[in-house]
Amino acid sequence: MAIRVSSIQLIYKVLDNYSVNNIIEYGNAYIRSDARKWIKDNKFSELNGFTQGVGKQGDIISKEYFQALGYNHKSIDLNGKEGSLPLNLCKPITLEQPADLLIDCGTTQHVENQYQCFMNAFNLTNIDGYIIHVLPKKGFWPNHSQYKYTIQFFIELCNKMKYKIIEQGDQGNLVEICIQKTEDSILISEEEFNTLPIHIEDTPVESLNDRALYPYAYEKNR
Repeated sequence: MAIRVSSIQLIYKVLDNYSVNNIIEYGNAYIRSDARKWIKDNKFSELNGFTQGVGKQGDIISKEYFQALGYNHKSIDLNGKEGSLPLNLCKPITLEQPADLLIDCGTTQHVENQYQCFMNAFNLTNIDGYIIHVLPKKGFWPNHSQYKYTIQFFIELCNKMKYKIIEQGDQGNLVEICIQKTEDSILISEEEFNTLPIHIEDTPVESLNDRALYPYAYEKNR
């Protein structure tokens, strides 16, 4: 799960313009080198302590970065790495401190129970809080994951759940959207969710490379 330059720009649009204390992140995410360069060029003082990166390509751990900025940060990933909570997004999740900003940069497409994953985002976000999804676009990322998305999917999701769309974008092979949960936002039934135009790849699941990349996510009875 990686935060790219367009994603960090979208995240900072929320951080710079709205009140955020608590951040919840899907996945034990890394901030990629291109996003790190953008931070260095535009938010240099906030990169203090992270100029060397932690990965081969200079990636930095998202949790450590946001915590260093003073945010209360929790990440959710079954692998439990980088301090993430080893919780299963296929099952209902609640936390004592919901998010003012929930970030999902490339996790949801790997969750088999799409309905519960999106309902968890609702339940984990405060009223007037923000949710950012950056997910693979239909027609791209062959053999990477079973689920792909379109802006139309998110428009219809927001209409049904009464979310407010703050910003939406198409970054080549990714769909990006920032939405706000308001006091009028609602949960929907699984039956309603299944009417949304989510794209399901017809590639046999055993041929998808995320089964090898994240085998723990697909173990039965987790």
